[in-house]
Amino acid sequence: MNKPIHILHIDEDRLYRQLVQHILEKEAGGFQISKAASESEFEAWLAQGNYDLVLTDFNVFGLEGSQVFDAVRFVDPQTPVVIVTGASSETMAAEAIERGATDYVLKTPQYLRCLPYAIRAALEQQHLQAERKLAEEAVTEREASFGFLFANHPQPMWVYDLETLAFLEVNDAAIACYGYSRNEFLQMRITDIGLGEDGSKRLNYAPKNQSRLQLSGQWRHRLKTGQITDVEITSHVLKFAGRNAALVIVQDITERKRLEEQLYQSQKMEAIGRLAGGIAHDLNNILMVIIGYGEFLLDRYHDELDPLHKDLEQIMKAGERAAALTQQLLIFSRKQVLQPQVLGLNLVVADMVKMLQRMIGEDIDLNIALEPALGHVEADPSQIEQVILNLVVNARAAMPQGGKLTIETANVELDETYAYWHAGVKPGPYVMLAVSDTGCGMDAETKAHIFEPFFTTKAQGTGLGLATVYGIVKQSGGDIWVYSEPRQGATFKVYLPQVAEPESPPRPNHVRAALPRGWETILLVEDEKDVRELIRTLLRSSGYNVLEAANGGEALLICEKYSGPIHLLITDVVMPHMSGHELVERLALLRPGLRALYMSGYPDEAVVQHGMLEPGLFFLQKPFTPADLARKVRKILETNV
Repeated sequence: MNKPIHILHIDEDRLYRQLVQHILEKEAGGFQISKAASESEFEAWLAQGNYDLVLTDFNVFGLEGSQVFDAVRFVDPQTPVVIVTGASSETMAAEAIERGATDYVLKTPQYLRCLPYAIRAALEQQHLQAERKLAEEAVTEREASFGFLFANHPQPMWVYDLETLAFLEVNDAAIACYGYSRNEFLQMRITDIGLGEDGSKRLNYAPKNQSRLQLSGQWRHRLKTGQITDVEITSHVLKFAGRNAALVIVQDITERKRLEEQLYQSQKMEAIGRLAGGIAHDLNNILMVIIGYGEFLLDRYHDELDPLHKDLEQIMKAGERAAALTQQLLIFSRKQVLQPQVLGLNLVVADMVKMLQRMIGEDIDLNIALEPALGHVEADPSQIEQVILNLVVNARAAMPQGGKLTIETANVELDETYAYWHAGVKPGPYVMLAVSDTGCGMDAETKAHIFEPFFTTKAQGTGLGLATVYGIVKQSGGDIWVYSEPRQGATFKVYLPQVAEPESPPRPNHVRAALPRGWETILLVEDEKDVRELIRTLLRSSGYNVLEAANGGEALLICEKYSGPIHLLITDVVMPHMSGHELVERLALLRPGLRALYMSGYPDEAVVQHGMLEPGLFFLQKPFTPADLARKVRKILETNV
């Protein structure tokens, strides 16, 4: 059942009170009427304040209508008040409505019959006003909440005018991130911070589309300090202060872009390295045959007056040049086998000075600045010499009109900041080798490709010099950094980790002697037929008994069927179906203690770890000469197990 409508009727005239009560009681709707016929009753009901609507004459109890009305409104401003009076003044009615009365009804039978409708209309109006107020309060509260979220959001946010591109509002995070004050922001346009793809203060948009401009996506922004930052923004169209505007949320993606760039460069160099290593492997098998048979024939036609001897020498020289190129590819792809030792870079540089001076010529001033207390590094001396040589050759090419070339060494500490910007670098003590020139320099596009194989800016050149440097430095656990600008020269800095061990003793020079011979049985496994036939010929010419197989399966069958001893296994590393490493592991069950010599255009990770041969393993890099093979085989066979 609906709750009855509680009405307070204020009127001194008993007859009118009764008439009003009679009219209301005739209406279905559940009116409950209380009277206030005196000032004391009026005050009592005011104190109680328990009513839904007030009916009152304009002048009552000797008080002006405004006083009664104001008293009611003071107790409860939301209570609807309907004036019921005999005065038919339009001015009075207007004044009552202006002061907040809901309606105005005259005390005549004609108008009093409309009183129930006036009451319901007043209550409905009150209900609508209450709902409107709640809605307004909700909007105000929501706006306050959104305003709080906007102001205190941890990411930079702003609102800008879609037509003028002017900033309309910014939050505290934007102020802190970009360095501008709120007043500075509000006097700027988004074009003052947004950069085009070329880095200029220009946005690529058509003016006719400004009203629809939403700058979502990735952009580059300039901070007040001048620093450039990469950001990703999301924008939403909205109305702001009566304008067509957009709300922008900014996310700094500088770190993400840095990691993406490092990953891209790493993957690119890895892919190029795999390609280079694969090419070198295949070429080395071909060069193995050319160089092997060439040297074999040179021994047969050793008379220098023989025309064939000179032709063979030219073949050998061409083969050796090709082998040198494939070796550089292997170095770049980090597929070479290093022979590291603890050394001082100062001694390496000092031993090369005379040769470098002759190579660069008299029009280039060579300056050497070495740190006397330089720390030691662990690296392959011949590879470090190649790094220096290639960097100097590169510097000389950049100074065709002469200039100054500086080689310096220093002890440095690479901190977390350097490691942050250079993937793979661990903070700590390093030895720096720097080669600087005053030549033509490089632009950013050239710098991005200088370490890639076959990339060159020279009219003549293989494009493998700096790629070789890169491979040696990386495989030695170091890092290389270059700074250059057009017409400002270039500086290459090589960083190699310091080690605490003392320098290794110098390796003895190899003395040329007669090639050793033998009698033992050797199992040769090589999938390339031409290479296999060459090695078989070389081994048999040195006195060995040779069993040959084209793959791992054939080698296993030979070992099962051959009743005599097998003294050495010579196997290619990379073969189809079964690698050389897998073959050695399986033959260990059939022939315990069988020694193995690996050979390959490049070794795989099963044989070589981090560029170093695993202990107890022997490896021969293709292409090798008959002398290399003879000495290596004899050394293995004569080594005590």
